[in-house]
Amino acid sequence: LVKKQAEDEGLDKILLEAGFDWREPGCSMCLAMNPDKLKPQERCASTSNRNFEGRQGNGGRTHLMSPSMAAVAAVSGAIADVRKFPYLGEDSEDPRNKSTESNVFTTQSYPNPGASVNPPPPYLENA
Repeated sequence: LVKKQAEDEGLDKILLEAGFDWREPGCSMCLAMNPDKLKPQERCASTSNRNFEGRQGNGGRTHLMSPSMAAVAAVSGAIADVRKFPYLGEDSEDPRNKSTESNVFTTQSYPNPGASVNPPPPYLENA
């Protein structure tokens, strides 16, 4: 249903022209099935809700991320920070500029250190 609707809207042609593959939906890369798997040292942006070593290919590295982060990785060809990616719509519509204040509850805000690949284990942080 989703694939057909996307094809009816011409999205398949847009993605193919941009260099993407247009394939049948299903499990393959999500669990290294068929030839769809990471090679050793390759990295993958994934929106999967689970991960373990070797899940997407022996020796590969899977980075779990939100759909928006995965989309930015796909478009930019590298793991990227969606907050630093240019918004292509009107500035007034950019969701990053919208207030996230809530009158339901408040939480303490901590600065985000940004993406970290291979962070040190917590027991070595103060060594």
